[in-house]
Amino acid sequence: MRVTDLRGVDLARWRFDWDLTFAGLVAHADGTVLHRYGGRDVLGADRWLSTASYRRFLAAGLASHAVHEPVEREVELLALEDVPAYAARDKGDCIHCHMAFPSLREQAMEEERWSADDLWVYPPPARVGLDLDRDDQQRVTAVTPDSPAERAGLSVGDRITRMGVVSVATASDLMHALHETPSSGGALPVALADGTTRSLDLAPGWKRATPRAFAWRPSKWELLPAPGFGGPQLTAAQLRAAGLPPETFAF
Repeated sequence: MRVTDLRGVDLARWRFDWDLTFAGLVAHADGTVLHRYGGRDVLGADRWLSTASYRRFLAAGLASHAVHEPVEREVELLALEDVPAYAARDKGDCIHCHMAFPSLREQAMEEERWSADDLWVYPPPARVGLDLDRDDQQRVTAVTPDSPAERAGLSVGDRITRMGVVSVATASDLMHALHETPSSGGALPVALADGTTRSLDLAPGWKRATPRAFAWRPSKWELLPAPGFGGPQLTAAQLRAAGLPPETFAF
């Protein structure tokens, strides 16, 4: 199923990084999301997208589906158009994915249950010192010195199969596991394909990063303060008078 409008979509069940340009989910009929695909970071929108990785994602979905034990879930529907912060300005148009985080953030602020740490959603693998192979996203390709990953004993060539309670087949799975881990930190277990386990020791505030790491996200557009700037664009004569080349964009 291809979804291009979030109107009517249950955000409580279909959770993924809503800032993305592309995301894929495989799920069981009981509503359990088995694996997620897509994901990006500051290095680009297609950071984790390739034909080979997509094939692995689909194969992992079939394998996980075969062993999944159905569960009964009672999840209260969370449609964005029913969130008061969004409903107040809803004009009935298509709801884009990138509208979700700002509206949910605004609602949480109004209800005084939001903190600055909540800004850092879906941390990339690099946040804990890992890099993964683009085509085989279980495989570790780099470990940052003195990072949580290195201190946990993770090494290049390790294959991550589970992080916390999340079965990992893709970088997006891993980012979801990090997203679900509290900003307050603590021990996050990591299972490897060789049957061994490691534990990431995450300090309080571990999700925080630099503005550059957040800059690609469209959910930043509604952050406050938003000072803004502008003015009349300089004419060709004004550019010449200012000693600027004619192709210069200037106010």
